Amino acid sequence: MEINLWVATLYGLIQGLAEFLPVSSSGHLAILPKVLGIDDPGVAFDLAMHLGTGLAVLVYFWRDIKNMLVDLWAIKNGRLGPMGFFAFNIVLGNTSTLVVALAFQDVAETSARTPMIIAINLMVFGLFMWLSDRWGGRERKEETFSGRLAWKESLLMGLFQGIAVFPGVSRSGATLGIARLLKIDRPTAGRFSFMMSLPVIFGGMLLHLKHLPSAVSLAPIIWGIVVSFVAGVCAIHFFLYWVAKQGLWPFTLYRFVLATFLLLLF
Repeated sequence: MEINLWVATLYGLIQGLAEFLPVSSSGHLAILPKVLGIDDPGVAFDLAMHLGTGLAVLVYFWRDIKNMLVDLWAIKNGRLGPMGFFAFNIVLGNTSTLVVALAFQDVAETSARTPMIIAINLMVFGLFMWLSDRWGGRERKEETFSGRLAWKESLLMGLFQGIAVFPGVSRSGATLGIARLLKIDRPTAGRFSFMMSLPVIFGGMLLHLKHLPSAVSLAPIIWGIVVSFVAGVCAIHFFLYWVAKQGLWPFTLYRFVLATFLLLLF
């Protein structure tokens, strides 16, 4: 297993950037061993890198998370504040994520990690993302997830988050795509999508951490987590600013370029 600090840096950088940009972090991490000519460390190592991006969400959205906890605590007084509803919608979304992810987990972690499948997913969901953003309504729905139980929007975004268990789909791309079809504005969709990822990131990491190859030393893992955290914070800030003004078309273009590269090279 040739996982040194240099390789861990690449894994952490790609994970941190691609987790929050709609280009599929799992797809990039799955093809990286083939590009570098090393053994695939597997899904467990990939998910260890997710700890950094999970911490990035916690740090970047710490005020929102604090407000959710405050509003949830207020339930004992017989009321539920806006961010309490936001928290319930996150839980609701992750229920459909769990069902879909468990149903396709085995296939996604084995036969679906081939360059051909990844390239197809990059193109199909890249097109879906672009068309959804183009055809989606321009109506702003800043209170979509705050102040009410948005069961339809939450369940559908959670379902598409579950589909992103397949490399090449992109969790953020899939959830933003369906959100735009539901006429949810980009900033609101991005904020909900990133915060909805927390249970998935930490749950998946804990589930697979015991499967980490024993041959991988602790130092590269820790360093990769640090790199993915820093890159993740930068990616969240950049994406929320960019997507509000420019839309998703540049990421669709990148996905098609990467898919073409994979089909030609492998």
